[in-house]
Amino acid sequence: MKDSRVPVLDGLRVLSIGMVMLGHYYNFSKNEIIKNIAIYGYIGVQIFFIISGFVISISLEKSRSYLEFLKKRYIRLAPGMFVCSTLTFLFFKYIYLGEDYSHSKNIYNYLIANAFIDPYFCNIPYGYNKFYYIDNCYWSLWVEVNFYFLIGFLYFYSPKKMMRNYIIICIIGIFFYVLFWSKAGHIILQNFISSEKINYYKYVSRSFVFFHECLWFLIGMYLYRLYNNKRDYKIIGYIFILSIILAFWSRHVKYLLIHTIIISVFLILIYFPKYLSFLNNKWIVKLGIASYSLYLIHYHIGVATIKTIYNYFGKEILFIPLLIASLACIFSLLSYKYLETPITRVLKKVLLNKKN
Repeated sequence: MKDSRVPVLDGLRVLSIGMVMLGHYYNFSKNEIIKNIAIYGYIGVQIFFIISGFVISISLEKSRSYLEFLKKRYIRLAPGMFVCSTLTFLFFKYIYLGEDYSHSKNIYNYLIANAFIDPYFCNIPYGYNKFYYIDNCYWSLWVEVNFYFLIGFLYFYSPKKMMRNYIIICIIGIFFYVLFWSKAGHIILQNFISSEKINYYKYVSRSFVFFHECLWFLIGMYLYRLYNNKRDYKIIGYIFILSIILAFWSRHVKYLLIHTIIISVFLILIYFPKYLSFLNNKWIVKLGIASYSLYLIHYHIGVATIKTIYNYFGKEILFIPLLIASLACIFSLLSYKYLETPITRVLKKVLLNKKN
């Protein structure tokens, strides 16, 4: 196994969160050029999933049991979620003066966020939307948590067959997700069940959004194997086949180019890391380590602040999002060092019996 930490990945995290913030902060811009660029910000989340597949492969090898692995994942996620969701709740409950963002002011949504449960999953017994994300970017946390539970179980059940079993489950899960979510699936289902049942199953399938993203994690796991065995060239073929499948699923040829660029960056990391050495900058790496809390805090608070400033001045000021993004970066660095790290130490002591 290679070193447990790959600093360039932290740099890629910074690029990913930068894309996400660009998408969120400029997707309502009146500048058409900037807006047309910002619409691709979602790609940053897909890169995060690839990185997660890579680093979780390392975490699995360093864990002695399934329970220990899950504890480590909780310790990694819980402090940042507690800090950022609390700040989000307090900001919209007591500081923000607008009438929107009501979901961010709801205590139940706050509690659900800290339980790492998708609101759609909690809504299934009701059959309608009673609970919501306290911040809409939290949807990807449910996807991550699903991946942790599934891949951890498969690894400790049979490490050698983990990838095969994961692929089988993904194929089955994608089939049912598409069947209940897509219009084509509904055309098939209407021959067997009522439209009311179809609508309900579509609603239920939203909580299984993991299967819409599961192949990105698989790419990350394959990249980790390639990282450990650079001469296993057939893995590159598997990765590009997956990128073609994802592009086909996106139903536009442009995504094949986008996915090829993403995969090429990771291949450069593996075969020609010196060309990405600029990502090893000390401050970039620090921000990459703190990127989790930056992701959690940037969206609702950032967009609400930007729109409030625009309304105050009566016009769009393009540098304002950059200023808000800078403040969010500073917050994430300080939060990671002075808030999340102390909480992490306590959790490690309680859950893993580690004093240091």
